[in-house]
Amino acid sequence: MAAPRPISVMLLSRSERLASVDKRTLREAGAITRWSMTSGVEAARLLEGLASGSRPETPDVIVCHQELEDMDGEQFCAMLRLHPRLVSQPVLLLLANDDEAQQMAALGCGASALLSRPYSVETLRRQLLSLTAYAAHERQLQKAAANTDASAFNEALASYAMLLKPARQPEDYFNAALRCLEAGQWNTAIAAFQRALRAEHIKGEAELGIAAAYKGKGDRARYRAWLARAADTFARARRWHKARSAYMRLLQENPRARNPVIAAAQRLLRQGDVEGAAQALAAVYDISDDTTLADKLAQTCLASATEDSEGDENAARIRAESNELIARLENHLKGELGDEALSLSSEIRRQLDVLARQREERLRQAAEERRREAAAFQQWQERQAARDEAGAREDSGSTQPAPEAPSWPPQDSLPQPPPYLEEIEPLSPLPQPGTDAQDSGVSRTHLFNDVLSVIRCTWQLSRRRRK
Repeated sequence: MAAPRPISVMLLSRSERLASVDKRTLREAGAITRWSMTSGVEAARLLEGLASGSRPETPDVIVCHQELEDMDGEQFCAMLRLHPRLVSQPVLLLLANDDEAQQMAALGCGASALLSRPYSVETLRRQLLSLTAYAAHERQLQKAAANTDASAFNEALASYAMLLKPARQPEDYFNAALRCLEAGQWNTAIAAFQRALRAEHIKGEAELGIAAAYKGKGDRARYRAWLARAADTFARARRWHKARSAYMRLLQENPRARNPVIAAAQRLLRQGDVEGAAQALAAVYDISDDTTLADKLAQTCLASATEDSEGDENAARIRAESNELIARLENHLKGELGDEALSLSSEIRRQLDVLARQREERLRQAAEERRREAAAFQQWQERQAARDEAGAREDSGSTQPAPEAPSWPPQDSLPQPPPYLEEIEPLSPLPQPGTDAQDSGVSRTHLFNDVLSVIRCTWQLSRRRRK
């Protein structure tokens, strides 16, 4: 049985020194490096058959480094896919590491597969076999495309336009994320959708895509969080029906979820955009509770009138301005809801009356509390002034010196010394230096007797005081 034909490889690298390691690994994986080049332009010319008038070369697999001498690997892949003969040419793009950001940057460049360093011989062999097996049934399609138009490829190669780094627009990441979402590649889809968030016009759709990916992963908490963010994004962009759709999906997960469309309507009312607020309310009127909706709108109208008052607490004027704002809102709602606008505006006015009375009562209670505090402070000041005046009169009323206070304790109350203390001999002086040993011994004896006498008298005095 004949041995299988080895896989022919075209190796593209930044330098021959860097290519030497990959050549050895390819040889161990059962592949033959027939071409080793550093220029993407020269490799493209060789593949097209433009170099020296030779016939087009078709290696089984192109192994391309991420960085080449004159371009990067992504640019080479993008340029290669412009030629109808090379659309299905297997290209294995070698990445510097397994960083997810680099993998996301390589999405959509046209590479058939990605391989991150460091890689094993067995991993490389599996990748090569997989690419050659996929490319086998594409050969017939290549023959059919031999006579198709290759002007786009020739123009790119001639003008060098594709040597510029391909721009990765948010739309590209969004489309790639949709494909990953369909394939069930949840983490890759999330990363691609997050890159698409930079474009404001597809930000809400990208957030919905992230929510769908988390739902596919089974993470319901993040699914609800991203649904809420998408609904809020649509509401801020005034895409009311998109916001309504996202909010209804959120309600299925969390019936107590905040309605971002009503919040947007309140914000527009405070800004004076009554028409925009009416459009927002019309989008969610049928899925909102009338009482809750009327209460929030009444609060907004009252707060807006209060802010415009600039410190004026005239209740009648504030009510009049609030009712005027409600009337303007009603006029715009008639064009959106018809007769239903009348019932909503009536409920708003009823809630406004309740809120206005509550506000007036709070203001009355606050004024009464301030009055009580002022009265209490005035009383304290009066008492303090009276005490200061009384103290001043006492200081200036008497000029004679105050009598001396009797000594304490009285002298006659002190205990008298016992009679036997008079019989105690006075303490003997300490011996002076130069006295003989006998005199010194006698003096120490007298001193010890004196100490004992003092201790005994002190003890007797303490007992007498206790009695």
